[in-house]
Amino acid sequence: GVGPGPIEVKTEEQANGTCLVYFMTKVAGRYTLNIWGFSKGFFGGLEKSSLRGCPVVCNVLPGPVDAAGSLVKVLLDREGGSGREVSSVTVDEDVMVDVEARDEFGNPTSWPSRCAVHVVAQELEETHFVQISSSPSKVTFAARITKASTYRLFGTINNCPAGGAPQFLQVMAGPLQPEKCMLIGRPL
Repeated sequence: GVGPGPIEVKTEEQANGTCLVYFMTKVAGRYTLNIWGFSKGFFGGLEKSSLRGCPVVCNVLPGPVDAAGSLVKVLLDREGGSGREVSSVTVDEDVMVDVEARDEFGNPTSWPSRCAVHVVAQELEETHFVQISSSPSKVTFAARITKASTYRLFGTINNCPAGGAPQFLQVMAGPLQPEKCMLIGRPL
């Protein structure tokens, strides 16, 4: 067979002389499958011929959403552009997190009608991200973290950790603002 991913083939010979052929793949997409029969040739060799009805075109669909197979991407949105993936941000920057629906093999899939997706950043306290958009295969969350530290970022799907959780997000102090600085010391 030919398709976007590797194909595993298994055959089972039956008592009635027929043979069951199983094609298995982990990659969703369009596959062209062919089954060949071999017969004794005129000069004693084997002749290969495609079985009647072959090739068969098959569309393999992704499976249901699997929390562990889904992706969590931390993005930084600067000046309203499309986010770029990051692992560190500055205090008070808008942090976006995309949670992308995937099946157990990593194929993009769609969210079921009732699916609870959440994102939380944990340090000493939790920062809950707010959902700002969704599509059939992706939910985007946003938050603004106001304290510099290293945060553990968790995405959950129906209370199960999303793939790659936890991720670590380094939130660094922002630029120095002289008007907010104070000189503290003991008098001479």
